[in-house]
Amino acid sequence: MYISRKKNILVLLILFTSCTFIFANNKNYNFFATLGPSILVNTDDSTKSAPSPVLFTVGVGADLLTNKIISIQPKISLFTNYYLWDGESPRPAEVENRTALVISSLIDLDIFHSFKFSKNEVQIGGGIGILARYGVLAFGVAKDDKGGTSEQNAGEDVKSINNWFFKDLNYLYPNIMISYTRTLNSGWKAGIESKLYFPLGSLMNNNNFDSAIISFGLKLCAK
Repeated sequence: MYISRKKNILVLLILFTSCTFIFANNKNYNFFATLGPSILVNTDDSTKSAPSPVLFTVGVGADLLTNKIISIQPKISLFTNYYLWDGESPRPAEVENRTALVISSLIDLDIFHSFKFSKNEVQIGGGIGILARYGVLAFGVAKDDKGGTSEQNAGEDVKSINNWFFKDLNYLYPNIMISYTRTLNSGWKAGIESKLYFPLGSLMNNNNFDSAIISFGLKLCAK
């Protein structure tokens, strides 16, 4: 079942890449980059779990079919964070309680509508995000180390963390987005972007808004 889910994610990534290249052949597209903080919501009240961490996120994407009423926006964002295993699920961890360093790639495929006036543009839309995560032992942690909140050693905790990432739709994040940009004299556009990602796995398992992501960022669009 775990392998099957990984294959499903791979298929989605292939479709995402294929759609990007197909639509990019249309001359009406713009590339952009984003840079800014994201908040990973953590509702756990454990003393070893970190408060909702603020992550540093870098993203790149493209606005496709910009001459249409509804446009398409693929985007990929990268960030890292420390996690521990609490015996049931991974939790964001502070440095002193870390077990795994998790490298995250958040891949979005959104649709949006643009409101343009003078040199200003507002985009409102939403779509689906695929959060592909993989954890490795954090620096300074040996696989045989113990002392976490589970009875396992650190190496087993990392395996449990990675298994959890790909179960119960924990990798699917529907989102809503809004952005504002202004065209500069150079022809480039600069502004801000905000997104709210809903944790589908947590919502289905009655964990409410736990693991939701709230992102903010500066946005720079190539002319």
